[in-house]
Amino acid sequence: MGRQETLHRSCKRIGEICRNVTRKEIIEIAIHNGWEIVPAGKEQLKACKKGHSGVPLPGHRDSAIIPNGTAHKVIKSLQQSAVNDVKYINANNIPHKVLNFYKAKTNQLEVQLAEVNSTNEKLKDDIEAAIDLAAETETRNIELSKEIYRQKCWIEGLKQDIANLIQQKVQQDKEMLMIAEEVEQQELRIKDIAEEVEQKELRIKTGAKKLTQFSRRLRPKLRLELQQIIQWLTEENP
Repeated sequence: MGRQETLHRSCKRIGEICRNVTRKEIIEIAIHNGWEIVPAGKEQLKACKKGHSGVPLPGHRDSAIIPNGTAHKVIKSLQQSAVNDVKYINANNIPHKVLNFYKAKTNQLEVQLAEVNSTNEKLKDDIEAAIDLAAETETRNIELSKEIYRQKCWIEGLKQDIANLIQQKVQQDKEMLMIAEEVEQQELRIKDIAEEVEQKELRIKTGAKKLTQFSRRLRPKLRLELQQIIQWLTEENP
């Protein structure tokens, strides 16, 4: 009610305000009362407000002095809209509606806040579970790292054993090759000896044959002795 009375008193003093008023001052009054200044046609500027008819602002310069009658009419139109706004608000009980609106909005926000708190609690539980899982995973990873290290050491040892076995196999192959070469040489020597023995036997047989033929020319006693010698030679070298 205080604002409405103030506006009424302002309307009574319009006659005093509009004396020697400039367009710039009228624009300030319009803006003060909630009007928007926009370009217009003939009057160049116009005051506009939602729910109200536009008010042309006279004058072509901000410093132009507006005639008293015209200024009175324009200022009254600009200020009367503010009085009508107050009447409209009071008539439609807008403050009560606004209060109810904000109460409903507050209740809605409280419900949303409760939902957010519930979600936060769930997130908190999920985070705690995730932390526990992370700790368990870390412990498991440490154990796996130790096991991997043990397996790695075992594999390294196995690789070394395999390398040693390969080296031993190579050494054994060398020894077997040397033995094979030695056996081959022994076989060659045995073969040579066998050939020598065979040649020797052949010479003995040939000699025995010649001696037998020769013994036929000897006397019986010498022939007998020679045949005994031949028999001994052939028995010693069959």
